[in-house]
Amino acid sequence: MSYFRKNIYQRVSAALFPVLMLLILLLLAAGAWPALAEQPAQQEQSVPAFITIATGPLNGLYYPAGRAICRIVNSDRNLPHPLCSVERTSGSIYNLKALAAGEVEFCISQSDQISAAYAGTGEFKDELQGLRIVFPLFEESFTVVVRADSPIRRISDLKHRIVSTGLPGSGGYATLRAIMRSMEWDFYDIKQVDTISNAKALARLCDKTLDAVVFTAGHPYPPLARACEKCVLRLLRVRGAAVSRLLASSGAYSRTTIPGGFYRGINRPVKTIGVVATLVSSSSVDGKLVYRVLKTLNDHIEIFRQARPVFGRVTREEIFREQMAAPVHAGAERYLHEISLKAEDQIQDNGQ
Repeated sequence: MSYFRKNIYQRVSAALFPVLMLLILLLLAAGAWPALAEQPAQQEQSVPAFITIATGPLNGLYYPAGRAICRIVNSDRNLPHPLCSVERTSGSIYNLKALAAGEVEFCISQSDQISAAYAGTGEFKDELQGLRIVFPLFEESFTVVVRADSPIRRISDLKHRIVSTGLPGSGGYATLRAIMRSMEWDFYDIKQVDTISNAKALARLCDKTLDAVVFTAGHPYPPLARACEKCVLRLLRVRGAAVSRLLASSGAYSRTTIPGGFYRGINRPVKTIGVVATLVSSSSVDGKLVYRVLKTLNDHIEIFRQARPVFGRVTREEIFREQMAAPVHAGAERYLHEISLKAEDQIQDNGQ
C-alpha cells in the first residue's frame, strides 16, 4: 500500500470508529442484537436449492422429461428459490455414473441399468451403493427397427449385420448386450455402429447404409415417427429362448407390447420386452429436497403428462418392481407413505 493510500485509510478509520461504536450501542439498547443473531439462520433457510437432472440426447425422451420436471419444480413456491437445470447426456449408463460421482443431484435411467449399477454388474465395475429410487416416470420398450423389405425377421438374424446400438452411455446399448449374453454371442458377432444418435441412425437406415437400429424408448418416439415418414420401416418381434432366460434372470425386465398405429406403415402391435424410465437420486442428497421434488411433480402430474403422451403412465406394479432394483430414497419413501395413508383413508370413507 502506498504512503498516500495508507494515510487516507488511517484517517478514515479514525473518523468512523466512534460512529460505529455509537451504532452498536444503539442497536443493543433497542434490543436488535437478537434479531442480528437470527439473521444467519434466516439466510441459511433461503439458500437456493440447486438441482441438476442428467437426462439423455436432445432428440430422445429423457431430455424433454427432465425439462418438464424442472419447469414444474421451478414453479414451486414451497421450495426456497429452486434452480433446476437439465444436463444433456448420452443416456442411462452415463447418468448413473455421473450421479455416483456427485456431478448431479438427480438423473433418469432405465430400470435394468439401475439394477445393474446397484449390484455392480454389466457395464458397472463397482456397486453404486448410494443409488436410490425416487419415482418411475414412464414405460420403455426394447425396440429393433429394420426396413420393411429386410430379410431380418428375428433377433438371431442380427448376427454379422451392421447395427446401430446407440451411444455407448445409452440404455439400449446395454440392453442389447444383455440379450447377446443370453444368446451366448461374442462381442464381435454384430457389426456395430455405436457412435451416432438414434435420429441419425434411423436416417441411415432409410439410406440403406445400416441393417437395423436398436434402442430402448417410450412410444410414440419422435425420431422413429420422423423416419417412418421418409421410408417404410418394420419393428422386430423380440421373443425366443434367449429373451426368456433374460426375463428369468432379472426382475428389471418385463414382457411388453408396442401398440400399433403410432407410426406410418406400422399398424400392428409388436411384442417385445420393456423397462421403466425412472427418476433416481443419491443417498447423499437431502431427503427434504427429494420429498419436495417428488411431491411437486405428483401434485402437477397432469402437466408432466401433457409434455409427451407416454409420460406418467406407470402402474403400482411397476413402482413395486422398481423398489426391487435399488432402495427407495428416504425422501421418496416419506412421500409414498403419505399418499398410501391418504389412499387408505379414501377407501375407508368410500366403505362407510
